[in-house]
Amino acid sequence: MENNVDNGGETVEKTMVDRLEVLRFGTRRSMGEAAARDVAELIIETAARKNEVNMIFAAAPSQNELLESLLAIPGIPWGRVVA
Repeated sequence: MENNVDNGGETVEKTMVDRLEVLRFGTRRSMGEAAARDVAELIIETAARKNEVNMIFAAAPSQNELLESLLAIPGIPWGRVVA
């Protein structure tokens, strides 16, 4: 089954492969931005429950858009993130 979802003005293809949801983005930038929003939400939710948020970030060119977008999101308590 295939349908489209809205990603801040961009259409993203959504398909299911068995039980795995697959999202297909038009650009690396839009994929990184969407991933950053998801990660930011989890960091903020975890910080609301715990004093520290333990994270492991990948440091590779394929992660540039995610990391750049993540840094631009307001409200992340970076002082409580242990990476």
